[in-house]
Formats: sequence, structure tokens, C-alpha cells
Amino acid sequence: VLNSDEALKQSIARLNGLEKGKVKLGTFNSVCAYLLPDILKSFKAQYPQIEVEVYQGTYDDVKEGLRSGQVDIGFLASSCQEEFVLTELLREPLLCLTPADWPAPEGGVMTPAMMQNQNFVVQGDATDADMRLFLKKYKIATQRCCHVIDDTSNIAMVEAGIGISILPELTLKRCTADIRVYPIEPAEYRVVGITVPRPAAMAPAVEQMFRHIVQVCTGHTAQPHYNRDRLRLQALMGAAAGGNYANSFHHSGGRGVPDAGGV
Repeated sequence: VLNSDEALKQSIARLNGLEKGKVKLGTFNSVCAYLLPDILKSFKAQYPQIEVEVYQGTYDDVKEGLRSGQVDIGFLASSCQEEFVLTELLREPLLCLTPADWPAPEGGVMTPAMMQNQNFVVQGDATDADMRLFLKKYKIATQRCCHVIDDTSNIAMVEAGIGISILPELTLKRCTADIRVYPIEPAEYRVVGITVPRPAAMAPAVEQMFRHIVQVCTGHTAQPHYNRDRLRLQALMGAAAGGNYANSFHHSGGRGVPDAGGV
């Protein structure tokens, strides 16, 4: 009922030539840290009269917010979208994290076979559904030695030598930890998108935000935006020289993931 009242108020404002209203966004950690700041900054510059509220949480929190009406637009990964229809924004590769002194894999690439029976740092389903689906798909038996709930803890445990892990590229955008990051073959990706509970009943301000998010992220949708050969070379160089190449990704084509902690 509240959302319907808000939609009516916004429609009246639009008829009067005003762009007013409120938009509530539900998002998870990496999107909140690396995508949303630029999205919100450019949106506020274009629509200063529209109020925006952000609710950060796990995938499950976002879905519950959509169902309850707490949020108007939710960011989700396709691995856990359930009944929601996603408009795809970007595909990002899953990457393997290892301690700095972990033996470098042949060719600078990790494979499922190399991950068998290794100690793993894992997160819960609500924050790391993509890694769990990867492990299940390739039937990788792991020793799950550490269960954490956010990316920062995940990376810290890998840096301390507790185990290896798998994270989407976006979570490592500003990583400065002394770890090694390797591409995975066969390549697997996390698909990130946005969804609304009732697409045909979006309030005007919600529709404006939806369109703005898609427009800002258009450059992400076509292909993976990083150079696998260069990342493989950097990983090998890092293993040999002892340097940190975790935050040295090279994005090619399009706009890549903009420089804008669960996942």
C-alpha cells in the first residue's frame, strides 16, 4: 500500500513537470562498494529531487527486502535469483585466491583438479552462492577450514595461509593483500543484475533509477572485461618475484568494471 501511495505521488509530480520521489535500493557488499557510488553520484546530479535510500546486506536480505516491499530495486546474482527476473548488468570471472607462498600452478591457471582436497576459506550461501555452485559443479572435495561472512575476512584468511578461496573479480578490485590471484579454467562467471518485484507497476522515480543503472552499466554486459593472458602472466611473475599482483587486473574492451567487502 505504501509503495502504491508513493507511486501515485510521483505520478502527480511528473504531471506537474517535477522529478520527485524516493527510491530504495537493496544491494550486497561488492556492488555497494564498487558500483553504487558512481551510480548514485551521477543519478543525484541528474535527478536532485529524487531521494535515494540504500540497504546493504546478503543476497537473502535483498530478496527479503524485495518481497516485503522494503526495497524497490534489488541487486542480485543469477546464482540465487529464485523467483526474480534479472536484467543483466555485468558478468565477472570467478578467480582463485591463494596464499603468497602457495605453489604456482602450471601456466598460471587454476583448474578444478588442482583444487581437489585443498583447505578452503568459504562464506555462507547467502553471500557466496557462486563459489558453492562452482565446487558442486566440478565435484571438488574440500577441507572447509574457515567459515566467514564477508570478503575482507575471506581475503585476510587466505593471506594468513589458512586456505585458498574463490571470489568474483569485483570483490578484488582494490585488494592490496599479499596473495596470489589466478584465473580459473574452465572459466566461470558471476552474473550480476537488478530486479524489481513488480516490473509493470514501477513508480516514476523507481523507473528512472532502473533505467539509469542499466545505462551506467551498459559497458559491462557484452563480454568478460579482463585479459586472461595478462592476468596469467602477472600471476606467474608475482609468484616468481614475490610481488603483489592481486590488484593488477587489466580490463580490455568496453568500460570494464569501474573503479567506483559477503560478495
